Order: sequence, then C-alpha cells, then structure tokens
Amino acid sequence: SKCHVHDVYIAFQLAGASDVTIEQCWLGPNWGKETIRGQGHASRIVIRHNVMKDGCQGTPGDPTAGGCTAQIAMWDGDTAGDFDGSEIYGNVIWTTKPTTHTDACILIGGDGGVSAAGVSANDVHVYNNTLVGVQSGTCAIRMPGTHSGVAVANNLWFGLGAGVATGCDADTCDKNEPLGASPFLDAAAGDFRLGQATTPGSVLAAPYDVDLTGTQRGADGVWDLDAYEYAE
Repeated sequence: SKCHVHDVYIAFQLAGASDVTIEQCWLGPNWGKETIRGQGHASRIVIRHNVMKDGCQGTPGDPTAGGCTAQIAMWDGDTAGDFDGSEIYGNVIWTTKPTTHTDACILIGGDGGVSAAGVSANDVHVYNNTLVGVQSGTCAIRMPGTHSGVAVANNLWFGLGAGVATGCDADTCDKNEPLGASPFLDAAAGDFRLGQATTPGSVLAAPYDVDLTGTQRGADGVWDLDAYEYAE
C-alpha cells in the first residue's frame, strides 16, 4: 500500500503469487513490457486505486523499441485456477509515450496459445478503470479463452491513437466506453477527476463503491465511469 515504484524493469513481478493486494501506489515510469506481471501463476490478485504512468516501455530511453505486452498481464500458466479470482478496479492507466501495446492494456489468462499462452481465468472483475493515451496497438481488456464469472464494467478510454482497439473479452461486458471529448478537469496535466457526470454506469456492491479518493460512488444518483466519481 501507498508506494512509489519507478525507473525499474517491472514494477511488480507476481509470478507464482496468490493473495496479493497492490493499492494506492504510483507506478512509473518503468521499462519492462508490463507494469504488473504474473507469468506462470497469479491468482486472487487485487489491484486497486493506483496510478500507472508510462509503466511499460520496451527499452530505456527509446519507448518505441520493444513494445508493451499489456500494462497488467497475468498469463502463461498450465494449471486450472492459475489466474482465477483477481480484482482490478479504480485504477488510472496513463500512457504518454508512443509505445505499441501488442496484446491488450489488461490481459488475464490465456486460450492455450491461440492468442495468449496458458489456461483461461475465471471469476475476474475489472471495474471503473481509466485507460488513457495509448497510441498504437490495442488497449482492450482481455480474458481470452473459455471462462466463467468474468465481468468487465464501467471502464473508460480516452485519448487513444487512430485504430487502437478497445472493448473486452469477458462473460459480461457492460457500460465500457471510449470517449472522444474529455470529461476530465485537466487531462493534459494528468488530472483525471471528472468535471462532469459520465454516461451512467452499472451499480456495483462494496468494495467497488468508493473511488480512488474514497468518494462514495453514485451518491448523486449516477454511478460514473472512470476511476474517479464526479462530485459537484
């Protein structure tokens, strides 16, 4: 909790980990192909209320080289359950470099190597994340393969390059939206608090009902998209 991890290869390497929580951290700039990586096995991982700025860049000093697999990538395990049970919510994932994202912005599990190595993930929830600035490749939220209990809702994309893919692979994809016009107070300065209410999102139970600052979601009658809840 409450960490600042920067100028390292990978901010968090979770290979073989279970029952880990990463929260209220600033991650970046860093230089690996993932900001948070869980290759082989990473189950019941909670990633919440963090800011990741330029968290994956392929090569120090040259963000166009090497590329980024995904900002959060947990995949390439061969045992059922390797990637089950993770919760990713209320994060800002912010890219200012022209680093190509080859596989996703968030990738959990695989489909036996068809598009991602390893077994699929079950019972994963990805809610109310803000994904900003990816200029090439894909910024989709992907849980490849055949799975159950995978839900993706209330995520917001902004400032993407032409042709950058969004969307999700999940059992339920609900109220996820790429935006053209900025709803933020000052996106150029990295202030991704909302200056106005968004399209109403899906109402969720605790612990998803507070934002990155601790503001109660939906108190004004609208559950906003974004890592931040609009507060007048």
